[in-house]
Amino acid sequence: EGCGPEGIAPASLNTVIYVRPSGVIQEYRYILSDDNGYYQIYESTQRAFRLSNFNDLSPLTPGGVYSIDVEYKVYGYYYGGKTCAITVPGGTPPPTPDTFTRYAGSESQLSNEFSAIAYPNPFNNSFNLDIKGNQTTPVQVTVYDMMGRLLENNTISVDQANNINIGANYPTGVYNVVVTQGEEVKMIRVVKQ
Repeated sequence: EGCGPEGIAPASLNTVIYVRPSGVIQEYRYILSDDNGYYQIYESTQRAFRLSNFNDLSPLTPGGVYSIDVEYKVYGYYYGGKTCAITVPGGTPPPTPDTFTRYAGSESQLSNEFSAIAYPNPFNNSFNLDIKGNQTTPVQVTVYDMMGRLLENNTISVDQANNINIGANYPTGVYNVVVTQGEEVKMIRVVKQ
């Protein structure tokens, strides 16, 4: 609750962070990620979490800025909720509004220059990425399953990006694709049928 433009900056890893209740919730899924490949999922029936829940799974960087996504399980299905920037205590000051815009996926003039779309989605065999941007720097493509396990991590040129097939060896399921180019980050959820 109370995620403003600067995001959240808890006092410690054990500070309890509450989420706004929404209808008949069976379970909450908290997804913490950053543009350096950190991606962890914490599931709970409680409408609150602590950064220590994630730190126990994989260490967090003091002062690091992460993106927290909250999903709600209702009648067996997860639905997306709010995304918010969160700063790990013990480092630099809280993020600026520009940092929050980058992590939260909100549209800004900078992020309008960079886009990444997966197609077809859902897919049967494999999917491709349509990446557009004004930079010529290489693009990093990382793919995670819903348990947060890293399945693929490739650094490719922008020219190659639109020609690679991804997911041919994946089992049926839902996957998170993180596309990074410089300071720009796009997260895409894809489904293999």
